[in-house]
Amino acid sequence: MQYELVSRALAYVSCLSTMSLFMTSMAIAAINVGKVHPLLACSAPCVSGIVVADTEQFGGLANQPQLTKLAATLWSAKI
Repeated sequence: MQYELVSRALAYVSCLSTMSLFMTSMAIAAINVGKVHPLLACSAPCVSGIVVADTEQFGGLANQPQLTKLAATLWSAKI
């Protein structure tokens, strides 16, 4: 009988602990919704920019030499 009582008490404590952790994490997530964290500023340029000059987003990438040139530029700029 004592084993059942201790086991049941531990089950209740475990359930309450789990629920409190869940509610805490949901409260923290609700607080952080909509917050925008600025990117970490680094002393050197972090990312190289690549500009594709065209009126459409990918309209100028129709021929193979342009694709090869863009692929080489992307490959050399990868971090």
